[in-house]
Amino acid sequence: MGKGEDKYVRLRWKQAAKPSVTPVIALEDSPGPVPALPHYRPLQVHLPLAPTALEEAKVYIRRALPRPYLAVHVPQRAEWLAHCANLADGTVLSGSEAGLAAYQCVPEGQLVPERLCEPNVVEMQQLIRRVINRYKVQAVYVATDVALGQHTDALDLVITAAQEAMSALHGGSPEEAWVLRMGDLPEDPEVTSAVAIRRDIGVLAQADIAILNCVSTFSALVDRERAVRPHGPTLHWGQPLPPVGVATATASSADATSRGEDRKDEL
Repeated sequence: MGKGEDKYVRLRWKQAAKPSVTPVIALEDSPGPVPALPHYRPLQVHLPLAPTALEEAKVYIRRALPRPYLAVHVPQRAEWLAHCANLADGTVLSGSEAGLAAYQCVPEGQLVPERLCEPNVVEMQQLIRRVINRYKVQAVYVATDVALGQHTDALDLVITAAQEAMSALHGGSPEEAWVLRMGDLPEDPEVTSAVAIRRDIGVLAQADIAILNCVSTFSALVDRERAVRPHGPTLHWGQPLPPVGVATATASSADATSRGEDRKDEL
């Protein structure tokens, strides 16, 4: 398992539940630490996403998201924003329980700034515009944890920035269907929350370019999956956009589309 304390945990499990006596154990929650610790990241190669989640996402992508597409994760639920506000006092360390998955962007033991949990809206708008222009994005998918009627001002501003950038790149009005969220397709109101979550994970994991949240454990799952089964660049809100050569090093279909001259990043 990787560290000394894990050997003790493994021994206790063997003593409490011998495989010869209890080959199957039903658990209410994960017996391991949540979020997954950084040294467990290599294990993701053995934990592929469920075929159901991947296939549901592939059907949606074929129908609604021409490649290369950009998928972004923007958590905005009230409980999430309250947690982010708790980081404002500057005492939460990466690797701690309150730091959640901040180790994606901040080395363990260092302070987690609030802006990585609830990013600055202007910076989010700038990043999404630059990514759309750099990779000549054909569609944008916004994964969030709030329903259409409960959007926050920040989320609406990010979506508007994406619509305007897509309009400037492709021509046409910003309202055209380049930017999709859960609920935008006619059949989406009938989709259960479980299916919606699976779709978000599958679409984010298979995106040509993804922008994730540094602190979110949901984003961290996608980040781990994209690290072992890459589809293209993985970026994070609040982090600088890497130089072109670095950002396109792992790109797949987005790479072929983005070889042309980049538009100005100052947009």
